Amino acid sequence: MTVQAASERDAPSVIRFPGGELRLLYLLVIGPMLVRLWLAAAIPLTEDEAYYRLWALAPALSYYDHPPMVAWMMAAGLWLIGDTALGLRFAGVVATAVSTVALWRTAHLLIGGQLAIVATAFAVVIPLLAVGAIIMTPDTPSVLFFVLGAWALAELNASSEANWWLAVGLFAGLGLLSKYTNLFFGLIILTWLLSTKTNWHWFRTWQLYAGGALALAIFTPVILWNITYDGASFTKQFGRVVDVDGFKPVWQLELWGALILLVGPVIFWLAARGFLSTVQRARATGDPAANLLLALTAPLVMYFCLHALHGRVLPNWLAPAYPFFALLAAAGAAVISDAKEQQRAIWSAAAVSAALTLLIYAHAVAPFYIATRAREPTHQLRGWPDFASQVTKAAQQASAAYIATTSYGTTGQLAFYLDQRWPVLQLNERIRYVHLPEPDRELFTKPGIVVELSRRDPKVDLLTRFKTVEPLGSLTRTHQGTPLQTYVVYRVSDPVPATTPQQ
Repeated sequence: MTVQAASERDAPSVIRFPGGELRLLYLLVIGPMLVRLWLAAAIPLTEDEAYYRLWALAPALSYYDHPPMVAWMMAAGLWLIGDTALGLRFAGVVATAVSTVALWRTAHLLIGGQLAIVATAFAVVIPLLAVGAIIMTPDTPSVLFFVLGAWALAELNASSEANWWLAVGLFAGLGLLSKYTNLFFGLIILTWLLSTKTNWHWFRTWQLYAGGALALAIFTPVILWNITYDGASFTKQFGRVVDVDGFKPVWQLELWGALILLVGPVIFWLAARGFLSTVQRARATGDPAANLLLALTAPLVMYFCLHALHGRVLPNWLAPAYPFFALLAAAGAAVISDAKEQQRAIWSAAAVSAALTLLIYAHAVAPFYIATRAREPTHQLRGWPDFASQVTKAAQQASAAYIATTSYGTTGQLAFYLDQRWPVLQLNERIRYVHLPEPDRELFTKPGIVVELSRRDPKVDLLTRFKTVEPLGSLTRTHQGTPLQTYVVYRVSDPVPATTPQQ
């Protein structure tokens, strides 16, 4: 890749690609996809993924924590490949490949063809997106349909063909089936329409409103589920908006520190430059393409900065904005006038983010260290097969008919390794499992064992559910001999008549 200075327009540089842009695009799509398929099979499931697997086993209209798309995509992978880590993640890897192509086309339309491949390369190596391409969570389809919606808007802007609003509505609706964060896409559309006077004529087209109606119709399953269960999911997720704590500066530091690390420091710096140059371009020319790029990033970032004034913001909450940080970074590189300096900035940005991504991948497959005191994110991946064997032995010795827990993470992991041989269930929070049949009450006439993290010792709760609660000691989940987590084990029997053991 070589970069030469040129006249100003969409970008003050001309980028040439040996072998052609499309060939590089194929490499950026196919190469990472093959690596990610291998990693998807090699990396054990996270607790959330194991929990979502229980959704995929019984696809439903929606679920307590999130809309249903992650479960539907996992179910497709289970059907195609089987009940394995690769099967559960397969659709996510393919979805990321699709979103990469869509992002390239979007960049082509918004910042110019010369910069599109740079933006695509940045998106491929951004750590949060690279990890999200393997670990299957609601963020995976959320990002996919956010990018596809942005692509449809970019095509609409470039062609002035009103029927693109129907595609916008389709992808917006599918995004709403993925994660509630995609509600921001409606704000993005409104911001873009209002920010550019030449866009106001779209308010007079029927396709705009038909697209909105289509999005709402697609979202109907989630609405119906919430009507059935008294708005449980809406209350859980939107309660965060009004759940106000006192201001803590650490939340802002965490937010910006995570953004810098999970975008990559150099890409983040270029994105900041690109944001400022795009603002200047939008103000000077009123260019709707520049305004669209700003609308795709600014509302999300601004909202979560405000949220961090009263609560913690997890870095993945901004996941839909990360692909467009890549576009801003490419635009930021373009304003560097010196060709050699520009080239160094592009290569160093890609290299630093790629190095961070490779370190995360390598640590997930074969950890560089195992922390014994402080928890670190990959702890939840490790030691589960051996731990499941310990739990099986404890259940056999207790003559247990079932294995129970009191948290969704422990439930999901034990179910993945044991539910072909044992009933595995969570005693509390039945709302999480309403898509599954209720356990046969006859099961509770027999003894069971309860396994849970020692820091969440459930004894007090168990005494309200069972007449007999016997401590059986503790079990330790380890990795290569290093202790990771300690779990308490109880033998329970004789449910209290006035209660339901699982509720």
